Amino acid sequence: MRSVLKSDHVRADIWELTEKIQQQIWQGNYPHDLERLLAALQAVSEGRFDEVGGQFPSTVFAADRIPEGCRVVEDVLWSNFDIKSVKPCVFLIHRETSIGGDEMRRRAVRDHCNLGLLDLKRMFAEQDKIPAKFRDFETLFPGTVVMDSNKVLKIPYLKFFPQHWDLTQGELREEYWDILWVAKSEKCGALQRFAGRGE
Repeated sequence: MRSVLKSDHVRADIWELTEKIQQQIWQGNYPHDLERLLAALQAVSEGRFDEVGGQFPSTVFAADRIPEGCRVVEDVLWSNFDIKSVKPCVFLIHRETSIGGDEMRRRAVRDHCNLGLLDLKRMFAEQDKIPAKFRDFETLFPGTVVMDSNKVLKIPYLKFFPQHWDLTQGELREEYWDILWVAKSEKCGALQRFAGRGE
């Protein structure tokens, strides 16, 4: 039964991704080389996956938000959720004063808060819909991890400055002692799966 449900989710994700690409093509705003896209689609349709290279979703749809000199090493697919419905979620529990970065990310998966750069980019583009309660916190999106030229791991986050939101990257620390918040939507839990991990 589980394998059937997993297959259904995979099919839904594939349909959503291909539909998004088709929309971009017909609207004339696909941001990459169409001839390379055609060659990649041909290879995928024939099962020659190794020839495509397995790009992370963020490197395709949010390349403009990846810092220069950084590369994506872990990523998630985007989620479908109403931005106005997202809720804050605290990482620390009980009497904890801090947790490690790896544990913070595990809890994000457990609590359906494992949103990534693609979700952050959409929220940033529609920032007028972000609930005001997020303005007092740095909102982490731990589903995407990038590595800089010094092999330092970073995750994206959203922070509110007077009059505007800022989309940036912060180092994935060994310890988080603040009460940090991430975007949470009950609708995104089933769709938020790791898209892969690089070396």
